[in-house]
Amino acid sequence: MNFIKKFLIRFLHKEIEQIKYACTVQEKEAKVQENLRIQKTIMEDCIGQKVIYCSNEWADPLFGTVVAIVSFANTSDPMYAVEDAFGGCSRYCFNGTLYYADEKMVDTILKLDPFERWNMNLAKGYIAPNMWEKHYPPVCDITPPAILKQKLKDVGFI
Repeated sequence: MNFIKKFLIRFLHKEIEQIKYACTVQEKEAKVQENLRIQKTIMEDCIGQKVIYCSNEWADPLFGTVVAIVSFANTSDPMYAVEDAFGGCSRYCFNGTLYYADEKMVDTILKLDPFERWNMNLAKGYIAPNMWEKHYPPVCDITPPAILKQKLKDVGFI
């Protein structure tokens, strides 16, 4: 009798722990989904806005218009889809910093050299370990600021 009693107590204890764990996991998943929904709702205000995106790559900034907010999975952070002002193709913007574009911000971003733009992402935590060694010296050509500004004026971005 004692054996059956101990067995039932252990069995019920395990079942109760599994139910508690399942409820905890479901609550955590619900919180994650709610946070993602809130984040996506806030980000949707940017759709149609002109923006400047400075990636964590050693490259020119992306100038364009936010066309959509995209998530690749239910648990992934939403990211901006930005239509390039020069080519019209859309790029997904993650691991970088997005700024609203006006003439003053364009001038400010263009005054920065690639390393300074790259360092702006450091404060946001978007720099991978050893990124400096991977990207220095630069492996791509950087367009001079005067040429970029003229191109932006030509396409009507500023």
